[in-house]
Amino acid sequence: MPPLTQAKDEPKGKRSLTPYISGLVALVCYLTFLGLATFSWKGGWINDLFRDHYLFFVGLPFAGLLAHFLVGTLENTRGQIEFEVLGMKFKGASGPIVMWVLVFLAIVVAIRLVWTLN
Repeated sequence: MPPLTQAKDEPKGKRSLTPYISGLVALVCYLTFLGLATFSWKGGWINDLFRDHYLFFVGLPFAGLLAHFLVGTLENTRGQIEFEVLGMKFKGASGPIVMWVLVFLAIVVAIRLVWTLN
């Protein structure tokens, strides 16, 4: 039986923890802000702003964190993100950036479709 070789598109070497660590730091900052807004800032204009624009303060940051997690996980498990859309090729650093924007926009559109705005 011939030795197994790594496929060309599989990631090589050790996987990076950077996307997970940066996502965790962003999540801790996000949860800290939510905790402060919920428990520490009693009354005043900040509570009114937070209550009136809850989707902006909670939904959009969470969509960004979720997109970051999904793109980071995809890149770590499947290798570099390279794809082609409408004749444009995205590879290198542009692949994950464009993929993040597409995932973020998909999540935002989904939130907008199910959330009624006043």
